[in-house]
Amino acid sequence: ILTFFVNMSHQIELENFDPDSEVLNIAGNLNSWVGDPLEVSENDEDIYMITITDIEMGEEIVFKFRIGEEGWESPNPDVSSCVDDGFGGNNRYHVVEQGENILEYWYSDESGN
Repeated sequence: ILTFFVNMSHQIELENFDPDSEVLNIAGNLNSWVGDPLEVSENDEDIYMITITDIEMGEEIVFKFRIGEEGWESPNPDVSSCVDDGFGGNNRYHVVEQGENILEYWYSDESGN
């Protein structure tokens, strides 16, 4: 099981994301880069989550979060595990471990601190 949590509170504060009219999704090699919508977490209205169950231990996941169809994030390799995306930026990177994998992020690694 692979669960992603994305804190969007800073992006909402900056007015880069409107939870009432925009969709946050995840795109990567786990879904052929088409994007699967993330749902708002029950625990916190500014934290979005998605759980992926069709995944194998040892699988290498390359992904990014995006707002709508074009709002790709810019992960920071000094903060998160990343690989070059081939377009002058970075993709997030994770190797699936045995058991439950819980990954927590801030969109574009911007926490507002």
